[in-house]
Amino acid sequence: MKYIARITQMTVLPEGEPTFCERATTITIIDEAAGEFLEIKQDDDHAEPGRILLDPDDWYVFRDTVERMVDE
Repeated sequence: MKYIARITQMTVLPEGEPTFCERATTITIIDEAAGEFLEIKQDDDHAEPGRILLDPDDWYVFRDTVERMVDE
């Protein structure tokens, strides 16, 4: 049987911060047997549930991360 390694989750966070910081955002590819979709999750105490806060200057790293994961 042949195996491949695939990235299905990445965390985007400010450089030098721990993965549990408020601005850490996880991007996950999920498949619940109906096709793959992206889940973007942020545990920020300042954001309402279901809402993600992004600094406009940081958008490109999020976009590039999603594109990388989808391309793989």
